[in-house]
Amino acid sequence: MIEIDNVAKSFSEKNVLSGITETIPDGECFTIIGPSGQGKSTLLRLIAMLDTPSSGEIRIDGIVASSHAPLEIKRKLGMVFQQPVAFKESVYENIAIGLKFRGFRKDTIQERISAMLEQIGLLGYEDRRALTLSGGEIQRVALARILVTEPDILLLDEPTANLDPISVQVIESLIASYHKEGHTVMLSTHDLYQGQRLCDRIGAMMNGTFIQTGTPREVFNWPVSVEVAKFIGISNIFTGVITRREDDFILIKTDFGTLKGGRNKHPPHHTHSQVPRAGETGAVSVRPEEVEIYVLNEKGTTHPDNVFSGYITDIAAYGLLTHVVLDLGGTMLTAQLRWSEVANLALSIGSQVFVRIPSHAVHYMRLDSYM
Repeated sequence: MIEIDNVAKSFSEKNVLSGITETIPDGECFTIIGPSGQGKSTLLRLIAMLDTPSSGEIRIDGIVASSHAPLEIKRKLGMVFQQPVAFKESVYENIAIGLKFRGFRKDTIQERISAMLEQIGLLGYEDRRALTLSGGEIQRVALARILVTEPDILLLDEPTANLDPISVQVIESLIASYHKEGHTVMLSTHDLYQGQRLCDRIGAMMNGTFIQTGTPREVFNWPVSVEVAKFIGISNIFTGVITRREDDFILIKTDFGTLKGGRNKHPPHHTHSQVPRAGETGAVSVRPEEVEIYVLNEKGTTHPDNVFSGYITDIAAYGLLTHVVLDLGGTMLTAQLRWSEVANLALSIGSQVFVRIPSHAVHYMRLDSYM
């Protein structure tokens, strides 16, 4: 178990981490997301005992993590860095170094390395110089060097940043398998989809602290603030005033009309004092993939709530998906559709359309979180 207790870290006069408190249970995969420069790497380095907190403490299985921690505690952890580390020796020697330090028998080392080389897709590379490999291959070797020592806790700082798709797939597969074996995994990433694929919980770090933690579903559907909503890719954010609140829905007046929101009452992170109240002004977010577009209103009239008219101002391809930007009387709204949907509806710039926003997709954030 990793216990982070009111940890802060400063470099000179710059506060990098500020009062972080979190517990990572044994066997959990926890992903840290957030913009660059918010303290993600610093926190991982503190947990790995490569640096010390300015205040507060980190405990590994109840033992304070520091340079004075017992060797058996230090060996519970293994860390892989964003910039892969490789020595001048062969691939075999690069992977073997941790096992040799631990005094493993030669035949055990050979057996573990052979199995690991096959897992990372580099079988037959044993005698090659590690520094002659590609960046993605070197990162695979760096991860293999840690995994062969079988640490209880695996720490990874942006493990697939700037790597080729094949290396990303191999590394993600290794991380997922290691987690499924019951090990604790903690990683930082800018790849939001990667965080959702691999983790049990996500922590959104901004301004040196976790401003939201929860399951991927909680964080990506119910962000606590506009700052989080923007970072996780929600482009549809509006101001609104709550005009009515009932047990199973709220009505929110916006510049383009009244939105009916909620069937989930309120997100899991809301305490009783945070539940929206009539008369409040706050922010509303709607994920682009939840927005529905109809050329005619025949289908829309079967859903009387949250149907609005507008016209298309832009259509742009995003991989296999298409972003359609609409003007709803001066308010811009983005919908995310499949290519086939755009083609079937014969959508083009200037098309007059009807838009429906399902009530479950309307997420309200209080004014004190509007940033």
